Amino acid sequence: TQNAWRYAAERLQMRAAVRPEGAGAGSVPDQGPHPIAWHPAMRRTLLTLRARTDACRTVAYWCALRRAASGHVAILTPVAKSLFTELGHRSADEALQVWGGYGFVREYGIEQTVRDSRIAMVYEGTNEIQAVDLVQRKLLDDGGARARALMAELAAEADACRATPALRPQLEPFADGLARQLQHWQQALDALQAHRATDPDYPLRVADDVLAGVGHVLLAWAWARIARTALHDGGAAVPGARPPAQWLQSATFGLQWLLPQARVHWERALQPALQLPFL
Repeated sequence: TQNAWRYAAERLQMRAAVRPEGAGAGSVPDQGPHPIAWHPAMRRTLLTLRARTDACRTVAYWCALRRAASGHVAILTPVAKSLFTELGHRSADEALQVWGGYGFVREYGIEQTVRDSRIAMVYEGTNEIQAVDLVQRKLLDDGGARARALMAELAAEADACRATPALRPQLEPFADGLARQLQHWQQALDALQAHRATDPDYPLRVADDVLAGVGHVLLAWAWARIARTALHDGGAAVPGARPPAQWLQSATFGLQWLLPQARVHWERALQPALQLPFL
């Protein structure tokens, strides 16, 4: 993510349709070529990388605290392993696109990152095995008790976003987004419990989508947590760190542009009639 942002700020190509506010006063000519970071396609890619990285790091730190307290670790482990490795590899692959053809040249290093990141989806239990473990052993074996306890803790973030009247208008979308994801998770859990006895293959068919859906619940929680923290900081920047406004921008992008992908996974997970033909 850092290297892609750096390269996109330096690489000049074509004239941007719209320039950032205040641009043109420095070394970049008004008529172009402009940094590729100004073009919508690259802005979307770069913001995607940043929003994923911010959210995954937040979830990772929170998981570490939960591990230390032995709370919710059973559910969080397979989700975090699969979520981080899936988004890590996907982000490396998308970051390579920022360099274009240069991305395949060893000089820039991104091709090595793409190749190396792929193995993480395989070792320590493939992501498919992690999904089966989540559904069979973590969500269903105890009747959903652990899942409901984790949902309640995550839901507390939505309540926190609504707790400060002055900030509620800005944080309400994050609270609503998280609440919707938790509702979808509860619906999927109910469907799995209702149909597993008559169709034991159903939980296995949709395990990957259930895991991805739960992963998006954690992302929604992380973006809400980031936004609330950024706004409570009152705009004060820590020396050498990104200002709160940039953290809020990243979380907002994640909520608006990335979280909608969860609908695809929940829609499949909630259809017991979907079949996988034998080859």
